[in-house]
Amino acid sequence: MAACLALTAVAQAIWEPSVSAHKVPPPLNVDVASSAGSGSIVVTCTLGTSVSIALDYGTNGGSSTQRYLKNSAGTRTLPYQLYRDVARSQVWGTGTLALTVSSFPSTTQTYTVYTRYFGATPLPAAGQHTDSVTIKVTY
Repeated sequence: MAACLALTAVAQAIWEPSVSAHKVPPPLNVDVASSAGSGSIVVTCTLGTSVSIALDYGTNGGSSTQRYLKNSAGTRTLPYQLYRDVARSQVWGTGTLALTVSSFPSTTQTYTVYTRYFGATPLPAAGQHTDSVTIKVTY
C-alpha cells in the first residue's frame, strides 16, 4: 500500500522599507528561496509511488499568472509568484503546473520553493503582507 506524508513550515513575507518611499524608486523583481524549516516542502512516500505535489493560488485571489500578498488591514496587495526552479521559469501551481515525481525515492525529499516579488508602485508601507497557500500531495 502506498502512503505519503508532506510537511512545510509557514513562510511569511514582511516588507520593511528603511527609507521614505518618495526617495526610493519602486523595486523591480525581488527573488527569495525557501530553506529547510522555513517554507520548503518536505515529503516522505513509499518507495516507487507516483506523486503529484500541487500548490494552490492562495487566499488573496491569485492565479497561475501571479499570486498576491495582502496587508493586515486588507487594503493593499503585492504581486508575487511561486516557482519550482531557481530560474523562476516553472510556476508551481495546480494541474499541469504541479510537480510530478513518477517514482518516489526511498528517502525523504525536501523541495525548495522559489519566490519572485514583482514590485509595486507606490511602494507599500512597512508591515506584514501575507498569503496562505495550500499544498496538495496526490499519490
